[in-house]
Formats: sequence, structure tokens, C-alpha cells
Amino acid sequence: MALTVQVNAWLEKYSRQVVLVFFISLFLLGMNIYKDYGIAWDEAHSQELGVRSLAYVLKPAVGLRLEECGVFHGSWVEIAHVVLQKVMRVFSDSRSVFLVRHAFNYFLFCWGVFFFYLLCRREFKDWKMGLLGAVFLVMSPRIFADAFYNSKDIVFLSLVVAGVKSIKTRQMGQKNWIDIEINVSHKISVLEVHVIAEKVREAIMSEVAGIGGISVATYPID
Repeated sequence: MALTVQVNAWLEKYSRQVVLVFFISLFLLGMNIYKDYGIAWDEAHSQELGVRSLAYVLKPAVGLRLEECGVFHGSWVEIAHVVLQKVMRVFSDSRSVFLVRHAFNYFLFCWGVFFFYLLCRREFKDWKMGLLGAVFLVMSPRIFADAFYNSKDIVFLSLVVAGVKSIKTRQMGQKNWIDIEINVSHKISVLEVHVIAEKVREAIMSEVAGIGGISVATYPID
């Protein structure tokens, strides 16, 4: 009992240092193993989308030629990948290109994990629960692997987590009902806001059992 009290007292005293060590370790772990992951089946298409989208941004007259990309979705992350590759001057080496993609994608994942820690800490009003939630997120094998090469779902996950304002649940019979409030940019259209809300709702309904319904409220921010 006395040992437990001492451990809790030590954790409370060095809470910031513990959290800092966790996230530094998480980042360093990824930087040591990102070369071990291969290329996803659609990663080459995503890279090509980034290349063509950046060319279109710089020279609109060039045109996108989306039919040659093999896939199309929001491209700002893919553009960021390509810009980083050009800054690091690895664009001529295909292996280095995908290694840079994996490292940068993992960085975005770490950013999302940090916001998930903040969300859990805020909802449970306990930094230790926030850190435990972050650990559970990282320990999901599928999510952790995708953190290196999935530039769509992992980035979407990170952005949604960063934008969640609050989460409330209530149980009715055998089902749970969830109310989620998320922040969205005031610059996007009503249709885009609706699409984001629907994706959040569908993702939770498909992954979590026992959900009776989900209400997603959106709040515009600057």
C-alpha cells in the first residue's frame, strides 16, 4: 500500500517528464523501424497523385490528368510528401522517396496520438488515463503498421482526433449511444462538413460493436 502511494506520488511529481519520455520514445521507435516496412499496394498511386497535384498547383495549365493517377482523393497530404522529398533531394531515388513517405507519415501519426492523449486526458480528467489511451491506440497492430504507409486513413484519423471537441456516451438497454462534437474549418463548405461527419459516424459504427446510434455535431473554427 505504501509502495503504491509512493509510486503515485512520484508519477504526479514527474507527470510532464513521463509524458514527454513516452512521446519521444514513440517517435524514436518509429524512426528506427520505418525502413522495415514495405510499399502498400496503392502507395505508388498516392505518390503519383502528389506529383501531379503539385505540378498542377505550380502550373495550372498543365492539368491534373487524374486518369493516369489510378486513384483520386484529397491531395494536400500527398503534396506535402512530394514537397518534403524535393526539399530533401531524394526525388530521383525511388527507394528514398518511399522511405521519406513512411517517416513523414509516422510523424503525422505521432501528432495524432498526442491529440488522442489530450482528448482522453480532458474527458477522464486524469493525465494517466490520457497516456493509457495513447498506449492502447499505439498497441493496435493494424493502426501501428498503417502509420507508416497509409497516407489516407491514418491522416484522417489524426485530423479527426485533433478536431474532436468532446465525446459523451449513454446506454439504453444493450446499446450505447454516442454524441461527438468536432471542430471544422470555417472555410470548408456545408457539403464537406456533412461528408466529414458521415465518415466519422461510419468509421465508428463499423469498428465498434454495440452502438445504437451516433450523433456528430460540428462547430466552425478559424
